[in-house]
Amino acid sequence: MIKPELWHAYADTVFDLSHEILFPQYAIITAWNPFSDRMSYKQNCANNEKLKKDLRSRLYWPVIAGDRKFEWYEESFAVEIPLPDAIHLGKKYRQNAIFYVSAGELYLYSCVDEYSCHIGIAAERFIKSFNENHGGIMKDITPVICDKYASDVQLLDLPLHNFGYRSVFFGQVVTVSCFKDSAKIIEQLSQDGKGKVLFVDGNGSCDAALFDDQTAAIAMKNGWEGVVIYGALRDVGALADRDIGIKALAACPKNSANHDSGHVNLTLRIANQSIQPGDYLYSDWNGIVLSTKPLDF
Repeated sequence: MIKPELWHAYADTVFDLSHEILFPQYAIITAWNPFSDRMSYKQNCANNEKLKKDLRSRLYWPVIAGDRKFEWYEESFAVEIPLPDAIHLGKKYRQNAIFYVSAGELYLYSCVDEYSCHIGIAAERFIKSFNENHGGIMKDITPVICDKYASDVQLLDLPLHNFGYRSVFFGQVVTVSCFKDSAKIIEQLSQDGKGKVLFVDGNGSCDAALFDDQTAAIAMKNGWEGVVIYGALRDVGALADRDIGIKALAACPKNSANHDSGHVNLTLRIANQSIQPGDYLYSDWNGIVLSTKPLDF
């Protein structure tokens, strides 16, 4: 049985369509994140390629399904297909549920039991701004934020580089201060990180890595949006496939210690700039901006 909170999230999904869908009946289905276990973008794309092979004899269009701000999204397909066949595909690709549109009405069907429900008029869930305005996933959020909130944000001037697959990430800041010791980092990333970004002050040291692929796996498992490290990391090749935001000064193959030294959720002071726990961080290829409140962009 699907957890009630998960079913509620599914029922609130909206869709961005690349084309108007004219099929009288169709399913919206994906192979992303089987049973809601978060996978890397690379793994999800590979799963969807397998699904596309099963759809090659049918008419379909790409769709982005997500929450109303697309902080969560899944690349999906609108497929002209009978409902039983759609549910069969959902089960094959280990999905908890699929969406089905019939006569303009939108339904949610479980793939793990017999439950289903009507969730509204399909057209009311279709939006266009996601792709038309951004050409897909919005890649440049910080210029938009700086233009819209120039007097309300702080530009973080640090020579950080992107290392994760996800170049755009944002969330509420949790801070760790440590020196060549990753224990506090692992401790924090082992907690629920939904909607949060961990900011680590490693004193700018690049003599030992404070973050690696195993640590990234812990962060992803617990839903962290991203990690920013004023210091070094390692496993650069593996991190490039991790669907999480990662910024750091540099790479270093040497691991750090694990002596449980350091501090959590203190104000960080780096290069005459302050990073406060509880602030909101927004990051992309252009840089990082901080705000004392969440921003609508």
